[in-house]
Amino acid sequence: MHSPDRRLILATVDPYVDRGVPAEQMEREEEQRRALSDFLGGWGASGGWSAQRCSAAHGRR
Repeated sequence: MHSPDRRLILATVDPYVDRGVPAEQMEREEEQRRALSDFLGGWGASGGWSAQRCSAAHGRR
C-alpha cells in the first residue's frame, strides 16, 4: 500500500514521465538477449570453437 506522501509525489511527477523511453530500452535489451541467445546456441554447433579446439589452436593441451 502506498503512503499518502508517495502517492502525492507520483501524481506530481506523472505528467513528466516519458513512458516511451523505458519501452524502447526494454525492446533494445530484448533484442540483445535474443542475439546473445542465438550466438550462444550456435557456439557448440559444428564448426564452433570448443575449449579443446581453442587450446589446441593456441598450442596448449
